[in-house]
Amino acid sequence: MSLSLPPEPDRLEDSELLRRYVDAGSQESFAELVRRRIGLVYSVALRQVGGDRHRAEDATQIVFNDLARKAAALRRRPVLAGWLFHSARLAAAELVRAESRRRRREVEAHTMDVFSNEHARDEDWQKVRPVLDEALSEIDESDRDAIVLRFFDGRPFGEIGMRLRLSENTARMRVQRALDRLNVALARRGVQSTAGALGVALANQIGASAPAGLAATVAGTALAQGSAAATGWLAALAAAKLPLAAAGGIALVGGLGYAWQSRASADLRRELGELQQQQRAVAELRSENSRLAQNAAEVAALRHDDAEFKRLAQQVDDARRASAEKARVARAQANARTDLQAEIDRMNREGNALVIQYKALVAQGNDAKQSTEQRAIAMAAASQKLAEIQAKQREVQAFIAAARTSDPNFVPGRTTLRDAASVPGEISFFRKGSRAAANAAAGVPDPTTEPVRVSFSLPKADLTTVLSALEHTTGHKIIRDASLATVHGTIDFQAEKMTMPEAAKALGGALRAQLNVVLEPKADGTFIAKVPTQ
Repeated sequence: MSLSLPPEPDRLEDSELLRRYVDAGSQESFAELVRRRIGLVYSVALRQVGGDRHRAEDATQIVFNDLARKAAALRRRPVLAGWLFHSARLAAAELVRAESRRRRREVEAHTMDVFSNEHARDEDWQKVRPVLDEALSEIDESDRDAIVLRFFDGRPFGEIGMRLRLSENTARMRVQRALDRLNVALARRGVQSTAGALGVALANQIGASAPAGLAATVAGTALAQGSAAATGWLAALAAAKLPLAAAGGIALVGGLGYAWQSRASADLRRELGELQQQQRAVAELRSENSRLAQNAAEVAALRHDDAEFKRLAQQVDDARRASAEKARVARAQANARTDLQAEIDRMNREGNALVIQYKALVAQGNDAKQSTEQRAIAMAAASQKLAEIQAKQREVQAFIAAARTSDPNFVPGRTTLRDAASVPGEISFFRKGSRAAANAAAGVPDPTTEPVRVSFSLPKADLTTVLSALEHTTGHKIIRDASLATVHGTIDFQAEKMTMPEAAKALGGALRAQLNVVLEPKADGTFIAKVPTQ
């Protein structure tokens, strides 16, 4: 068989402590109740009296005096904290009304100034504080109990539900509803907020620590007041000629009240001694904190050096990765340019084959030994082959233009322009078959060979064809200026065994003379083709 020990006083409900005081005369239970709830009562009173701590203490004393006198009637109240809140507000208001108007204005102005300085960092609480208790008194008692339990007493929703005989979710909703109604009451007083912001302000600001030793003083005085009330009742009983034993018991209760007051004084002296010990401990802690702060500064310096080293190491690593990426991109671009040049060479070979076929057909069409019908067939085939040659030339030009768009630094390999005098208005692009030309195209100097010379014909060539020929002979990109839109007409040009620079210079001169178009060099190596301004 196991025995269950009675619960500790700090684990008992308020109503149980009050019941023990009433039924068993347990002054320890009443003192525990005072210690537990004095912060709530004192904070409400402090707000009501505008921050006057002395008046707040007086109001606190009045509330617990009333609690001692009315203990029998209040012991079955499920939420005693709500009654304490309401009583603290009334007691403090009564003290304020007892002061003269002039004194009240002076004290209120001073205390409000002190309070504002202490709470300047919390503007929302400054708006709510002066009217909070008045607004709380307007809402229903059940809503007020919920707010007091949640924010004044710091109880979780599960415990609030048990006290109010609700489920945890219902208790949560009850608190939220109470906040909403309190917010409406505050709005009527010019304080605009939200329920969430109001809840945060209440949770952070609503409590106030009671002065040290106030709990013991209040408990002793309240018990003495309760004993005095009991003594008055004893006189009434004596007048009514009650039995002496009953009167003696009541007198004993009064004596216990005075004994409790002496005990409270001893508690105060003990608390004072403890405070002095705490002050000495605080001085030692400050010295230790100073030493720790110095160590912390040294650790912070080491951490800073370590962070700087890591930053530099990261920069080196980033530079290595950037260099590797740059090399990778360069290799990729070189491979892409090789592929582009290979495609240009392939199209040149196809164009060369078409020109050979075209010339053979033209020669057959001009051969007097052939019949008229055979020559007509040959010339018709030559015309079709000419169209294929022109299409191939446009294909090459478009491919080179697209390659330069995707890679502005791409320059096609050196080419020669084989004579295509019988192909009006177009050019064929081919590599010279000699080893010297191959070396020159690859960028390998070969001083033992003659410079590469070209021959080509541009009969009645339009501006686009001329500029394309100039790009191939100069090796530079030519940008078309908007002024070229006014240029109309064609150009006739013939080059015979010229070097590339000579052909480019001669073709540029013909372009200026016949179409009034000039090439203007730029710093980036490109040229702008434009009509010069007058």
